[in-house]
Amino acid sequence: MKIIDISFHHHPTTDLPQLVNRFSTSYQYIFEGDQKFEVIPVLNLSCNTQLTKDGCTFHGFKGTSFLRDPLFGFARKLKKWDPDIVMVHGLVYPEKIIALRMILGSKVKIVAQHHGGLPSKNIIKKFLHRIADRVTDAYFFTSQYNSIPWQLAHIIHSSKPVLELLEASTFLKPVAKDEARKDIAMKGNSNFLWVGRLHPDKDPLTVLKAFEKFAIMQPNAKLFMIFQSNDLLNEINQLLSGSATLNNAVVMVGKIDHAEIANWYSAADYFISGSHHEGSGYALIEALACGLFPVVSSIPPFVKITNSGEVALLFETGDQKDLYNKLVQLKSMDKPSGDELISYFQKNLSFKKIANTLYKHCRQLIELK
Repeated sequence: MKIIDISFHHHPTTDLPQLVNRFSTSYQYIFEGDQKFEVIPVLNLSCNTQLTKDGCTFHGFKGTSFLRDPLFGFARKLKKWDPDIVMVHGLVYPEKIIALRMILGSKVKIVAQHHGGLPSKNIIKKFLHRIADRVTDAYFFTSQYNSIPWQLAHIIHSSKPVLELLEASTFLKPVAKDEARKDIAMKGNSNFLWVGRLHPDKDPLTVLKAFEKFAIMQPNAKLFMIFQSNDLLNEINQLLSGSATLNNAVVMVGKIDHAEIANWYSAADYFISGSHHEGSGYALIEALACGLFPVVSSIPPFVKITNSGEVALLFETGDQKDLYNKLVQLKSMDKPSGDELISYFQKNLSFKKIANTLYKHCRQLIELK
């Protein structure tokens, strides 16, 4: 069985080795067993190139725009590999899926994997999506519930299989807490870590308002915020400057090198997120990989990742009162240990788990008539 795993997102200034290292994959685990499964990853770069790693050859190809590459040019390149399945990353390339079907014919299975986002409101885009849906055999979503907006928008037909597949994992390893705290100023056992953009979709304001009330009750509680974008930074600074409690409890860390992130997850006591929408939740997955207990919003991918709250506290999205109640609950509840959280990650969220699930889904698709 041969699958082409293709990303059309253009990386004009990044070379193939950087991308392979940045977007670690589960392919190496597919090749460990007796499964006769060949994966050909294809990435959209500024030049044609290839790299072999972990028994898998990654291919970079030059451009896919109308100007640099005719619409059907990339499809003809893929056809030469004679694939059984083509997996397209993202639900934002309906014209590419249509071209793939026209060139590859009816025997090749085409799968589109959701990587976050909601259906476009653009009339032309929706029209193309509906045509693409007719020639798409199945969809991969972190949670089936994530597909509901696409079905309600009549972009994904109810008859199309929606299979659950985690979109990413991590190779992060936990660090001993004492070691992690050597360079990080965390004390006590009530340190919360935020990792994400300061964007309305991530809802840091709800988190901060709930945390203010919590910190009054528990004065030693600290919230460390690692963030990459500053969309709501002015509003947050105003909130902090207007509250002595928050000003004392919140540490605005800002951007850090990703090589340091395992130390932060390992130094903290709890992970916190107020996201309203996620494709999966990279930071949540990283936190669990490092044995950090999460308090997160009850959006579908977080519910799926934590097995309906088996290894987390879930609060109603956007509800600061419910988040406060969950924070208070932490002190008295029985929580899984760090080792138990790491074990849960390895069993349910690791690249090996993704590889096994992907293989199972692909076998199922090949058997579909």
